[in-house]
Amino acid sequence: MNVQADTTEAEPTHSLAIWAVFLGVVCWGWGPVLVRGISAPFMAFTPVRMLIGLPIMAAITYASGGRLTRTVWRASLVPSFFYTASLLCAFASFQKTSIATATLIVSLNPVALLAVAPFVLKEKISRQRVVWCLVAVAGVSLVVFGKASGGGNTVEGDLYAVGNLIFWTTYAVGTKRVRDAGVHPYAFLTVATAVSVVLLFPLALATGADFGQLGGNDWWLMLLQVVVAGVMGMGSIAWANRYMDATLVALLGLGSPVLSSIFAWWIFEQTMNAVQILGAAIMLVAVGIVVARRV
Repeated sequence: MNVQADTTEAEPTHSLAIWAVFLGVVCWGWGPVLVRGISAPFMAFTPVRMLIGLPIMAAITYASGGRLTRTVWRASLVPSFFYTASLLCAFASFQKTSIATATLIVSLNPVALLAVAPFVLKEKISRQRVVWCLVAVAGVSLVVFGKASGGGNTVEGDLYAVGNLIFWTTYAVGTKRVRDAGVHPYAFLTVATAVSVVLLFPLALATGADFGQLGGNDWWLMLLQVVVAGVMGMGSIAWANRYMDATLVALLGLGSPVLSSIFAWWIFEQTMNAVQILGAAIMLVAVGIVVARRV
């Protein structure tokens, strides 16, 4: 892939990139909670949510010095298809199973990346990173398996979450390659959003989605989802991908399911107990060690 590098991006410090990922993780933590609050079925609101986000992403692209050139479109198309598939599975899982379970399954993304990154992205993975990654995933697992009853799990929702894991891991690899080639982060996200709009509206119509089911609060929640999880979350993560290993970005992303569970406990009363709190602490310690030691 031969894409002219961004001239608008100054070379950041490693710490700045880590803080960008932290911001994205906090924003991602709110994403599932906002989706859970939408009353319309996911096939009705997902295309509309992406349509709302498209002009916003495009405006930020041009305002921040990016351009939607033919080269950018060509470089971004394939990852964008996986992004759309992941998005569908994610939104469906958030509505059809507990937020904790849905986010736990996709949080196995760092483990999947540890397996493929050395071969596909040529990243050097230290033994310490592998160990602490497994410890962090174990901690996140306690957040789910230690939960009390009332999570609302379904087999269908869990299968959607597995699909989200597969597609999201593939998308993460594509994002790293696109950003390493110099594609502007918001230009890349604009293409991904546009592809989603083109693919999702025909699919929604073919499956009989009723856009009239979108209620008054749904519109505000979709807008918040675009701004918080999309513009701020996806944007900061995409920017940081150019300056960090994909496996490290994914490892830091393990904070998202923990935050989602905390937010869900706060808003939807999906209870958290001592085991879950212990799991969250284990995850935070493991991630903290990786960041502090840069292993």
